[in-house]
Amino acid sequence: MKKSSEIIIIFLFLFVYSNLHAQNSGEDLFKKYCSVCHTVSRGKLIGPDLANVQKRHSIDWIIKFVKSSQTMIKNGDKMALVLFSENNNIIMPDHNLSDVQIKTIIDFITNSSIDNMSTGNPSTGITQWKSLSEAGGSNITAGEMLFEGNFTGADPAQNGGPTCNSCHTVQNKAVMSGGTLGPDLTKAYTKYNEAGLLAIINDPPFPVMKTAYLNRPLTEDEVYNLAAFLKYVDSKSENEIENNYGILLIFPSLGVLMILVGFFSIMWMLVKKKSVNEKIFKRQIRSI
Repeated sequence: MKKSSEIIIIFLFLFVYSNLHAQNSGEDLFKKYCSVCHTVSRGKLIGPDLANVQKRHSIDWIIKFVKSSQTMIKNGDKMALVLFSENNNIIMPDHNLSDVQIKTIIDFITNSSIDNMSTGNPSTGITQWKSLSEAGGSNITAGEMLFEGNFTGADPAQNGGPTCNSCHTVQNKAVMSGGTLGPDLTKAYTKYNEAGLLAIINDPPFPVMKTAYLNRPLTEDEVYNLAAFLKYVDSKSENEIENNYGILLIFPSLGVLMILVGFFSIMWMLVKKKSVNEKIFKRQIRSI
């Protein structure tokens, strides 16, 4: 009888431990792959709030969507198309997760969901910054330096991360035109909203951006300042006309071309005053 009781206790312990372990694994996976763009019962971030997602979609559908949302969109899946449209056509990165891992994340979301979602400031799972509306000119200036660089040769970011205009540009006369590897960030604040923008800068979900800042992350202050600068650019974008440096270079180039044409024309005229064969002709006359 005693041995049977011990077996039952051990079985119960293992059952409880396995459930707790699965719960923790689901939470860890959620934080690693999902929390940058989503919350559970705390409101929309970059993507939709995932509270009770298992009630809105089948498990099989969620697994397919997590693995490759763009494949489903390209195949014309109606629910995938609606989600894509409702979230500003922001592409959800593909995730190389197993079915078991995704189901573990869904279990965590199910256990963490609250029917009455909070309407307060959604938690990003990271540092909670003060509102960007409180940012001052010094924050915007510091953010501009992080975006563009300071032209002194020193790294503007404390940990040596790259400047944003290596891959991006913004429509602002005060900022030098940047690269085209990444999208134009002029309307990033409008597209991602405040919490989403801070979350993306702090922990990039995009592979290229994540690699660029690997082991060189921005500090909390730098994240805030850069977001403040992008919000400022967004607010001023309607009054800005993008500098077209190609057109600006046409006039100096034409001036240089005209000078060169004039120079070579004069030289040609000086050389061609007399026939090329005149000296040969005179030697032939003298030899007669």
